[in-house]
Amino acid sequence: MLQGVTPGSYWGGWSGDASGYESLAVVTMDQDRTVAANFSDSGYDLFIDRVGEGTTNLPPGTYALAEDATPVLTATPDMGWLFEEWQGDIGDGDPSSSTLNLLMDRDRSITAVFVESDIEGEGEGEPEGEGEIQPEGEGETPAEGETPIPHPADLNLDYRIVIAEAIAYLAGWQQGANPLAYAIRAAYLWQNGENYVYDAAQEPPLCWMLPESAEGEENSDRLGFKQQY
Repeated sequence: MLQGVTPGSYWGGWSGDASGYESLAVVTMDQDRTVAANFSDSGYDLFIDRVGEGTTNLPPGTYALAEDATPVLTATPDMGWLFEEWQGDIGDGDPSSSTLNLLMDRDRSITAVFVESDIEGEGEGEPEGEGEIQPEGEGETPAEGETPIPHPADLNLDYRIVIAEAIAYLAGWQQGANPLAYAIRAAYLWQNGENYVYDAAQEPPLCWMLPESAEGEENSDRLGFKQQY
């Protein structure tokens, strides 16, 4: 794990066998590697804010970035929320895309806007076949129809949290952008195999669990031994 950014200078990001503009970079030492932390004496300020409930990467804050730096911002809504748009100095970026590519050729102020989901649940109105008696056990179960929701640390939405994603989310918690319980859960999932599943019957962050232990965690919760991650 490497850490960059020096107060009083403009951050140009990592190069070589590391990339990105986060202050932490993770390098797997499975061979000889070369990593450079780039700084500049000229640059611009990037201010990131958010409206609503969700996370951004880079997290909200002010960043002194080198001239012509090309940071990539991502927005991930919390459960029950949707990403709506980017607002501010987004340049040629698509305001409706959750990924925003920027060019730091001037000071920029960017806001990620999240809105509450207003999707109405199924079953409203007059149900089809009302009055008919169905055999016991038939019909839709409460869990059916639920849309799986990735953990906010899962930036590429592949239901796998790798070390870089876990560290980035922990860095967001350190800056006050991400909840601690979610950050601990992300680290737990990474440390125990990276892959995870979503269980709508559980409250967050326990709804994101290991595939092989999903049933075991549910049973232990019923016995009063809840996982404290």
